[in-house]
Amino acid sequence: MEGAWLGANSALFTVLNPILNAEVNKAVNNLHIPDIDQKHDSVEFKLSQMYIMDFGCNECLALGTGPGFASLTAHGLTTKFHVHVEAKWLFIHPSSTCTPDLEGLDVTAHLSFGPFQNGKPTVQVSEISITIGHISLHCDGFVGTIIDALTWLFQGLVKSEIEKTAQNAVKSAVASKVNEILSKLNLEIPINHDFALMNFNLVPGAASLSSAGVKIGVEGVIVPTANPSIVFPFAAPGALVDNCAAGMVNLGVSLYTFDTALYTFWQAGRLVANLPHAFNASQVALLMPGFAQYGGGPTARINMTVSVLNPAVNPFVTNPAAHSLAAVIPVQFALRSHNNTHFVMNAIGNVGLSVNTTGGATPSLSVGITVLSFSNLTAVSTNVGGDPAIPDIFALLDGVVRSVVLPALDAYLASHPFPFPSLDGFSVSSPQVAFNSNDICIGMDLRQT
Repeated sequence: MEGAWLGANSALFTVLNPILNAEVNKAVNNLHIPDIDQKHDSVEFKLSQMYIMDFGCNECLALGTGPGFASLTAHGLTTKFHVHVEAKWLFIHPSSTCTPDLEGLDVTAHLSFGPFQNGKPTVQVSEISITIGHISLHCDGFVGTIIDALTWLFQGLVKSEIEKTAQNAVKSAVASKVNEILSKLNLEIPINHDFALMNFNLVPGAASLSSAGVKIGVEGVIVPTANPSIVFPFAAPGALVDNCAAGMVNLGVSLYTFDTALYTFWQAGRLVANLPHAFNASQVALLMPGFAQYGGGPTARINMTVSVLNPAVNPFVTNPAAHSLAAVIPVQFALRSHNNTHFVMNAIGNVGLSVNTTGGATPSLSVGITVLSFSNLTAVSTNVGGDPAIPDIFALLDGVVRSVVLPALDAYLASHPFPFPSLDGFSVSSPQVAFNSNDICIGMDLRQT
């Protein structure tokens, strides 16, 4: 089940290209070809000290995507090669250190997703080809039959050995570097002193590569730390929309993610506001005549509690036109003193929420309350007699909610943002939010730190 998704388009390659180019440079420049002993046309050769010199592919390798794979390609490169040649033909034993040119060097590597490891995606180089178009020898000291035999040897066996050794080295270097980066992807994020966990674990089989870029399905749920396998009492999301704000990296977050957050916070008892000494008995008695006989006297202090009831349905919807979220949440108001509950009233809270994002090394999303109204007011119980004036009582409670509870809740939400997946060694810049029918999508850029 995918509650969210991570994606990247070709713009991300502007960040990855120099990293992979540097890795390929290092692999090729550290390349050493095994010694070759070969005989051709009665000429015996021993080739040693073979390595590529000063390979400088700073921006030559281009990363792109194709159907089911990412491709790393370069064409028409030229580099120097070092080799010490010892020859033996009849009674002649010449030797020389040569620096041939490797010309028309083409590199093509296809990267595809491998199996998940420790909850992280991995990449494998599923296909690689490194070919040399031509080798110009530049090898002084050899003539006639010897140079002919040496040319034959270089255009055949030596060329093949360089290609094979380079393919193995580049394949290993590219896969190792990409997987090193992916291993630093943070997908499980504690929230608020570890009572809950934001879980972006990968969904098996939900990773794809196409010409549009990379897309990886993730769970996208917020679960209790004590019960990470919780089964939520509401439906999983429908199809998530790819429409996203501009950015090289995308994070799609479904409404289901917000639903799971509300349910987990409710189950952990984090959606209760206790207001001690909110009123005195004489204030309440103006609206509830039965309170005039309350044994505590007119100055007795009355406590108020506002709590969210079981949000066992999908409460969140998007409002794309207003670039906001909305939620319908059941709430309960209670008036208490000491161990006595005097009055309980249920209502439906209609909440409008803004969504804000923050970049940096630990990017996050925060919500703020922009609209709050209540409907379906229902008295549940009272122990003070009389006929409570529900609208008037609610007006009193609503005033306290707006002057005390709402500012405190807004401050709490602002100081407790929801972190989203991050990548060690990279920071997020320019996060923007797009609102779709079933999800929001955050577009952002990455830069290496």
